[in-house]
Amino acid sequence: MGSYRSVSDVFPQPGGAIFFPAMAMRPEQRQDLALHALAGTAPISRLAAEHDVSRKFIYRQRARATDALHDAFFEEESRADEVLFHLPVTKAWLDQLILGLGTRRSGVAPVLSQSPSFPAK
Repeated sequence: MGSYRSVSDVFPQPGGAIFFPAMAMRPEQRQDLALHALAGTAPISRLAAEHDVSRKFIYRQRARATDALHDAFFEEESRADEVLFHLPVTKAWLDQLILGLGTRRSGVAPVLSQSPSFPAK
C-alpha cells in the first residue's frame, strides 16, 4: 500500500485555523482511498489514521465507489426508471394531440386555423 504522509504534515494549519484534511484530498487520492476500502487491504480505522480523515469519510468514499461500480455494470437497470424529460401539457397541446390523432385514423388532412394558401392544381 505504501507509506503515506499525514495531510497535516503536507498542508500545515495556518495560525491555528480549523483544517479538514479530507477537504485537501485530490480526486486521485480519494479514489485510491476508496479502492483500498473496497479491497479490504487494511481496516477502515487504519486507513483513517494513515490519511488523517474520519472513518465516516472513508465509508462515504467507499459507498460512492460502490455506486459508481454498480452504475457501470448495471446501467440498464439504473436507467429503467430514470426520468428522461419533463413535458408540460397544456389544454392547447392536448387539443392539438387529439386533433392530430383523430385525423390520422380517418385519413383526413388536419385543418389548421391559419393555413397558408397554396395554388390549386
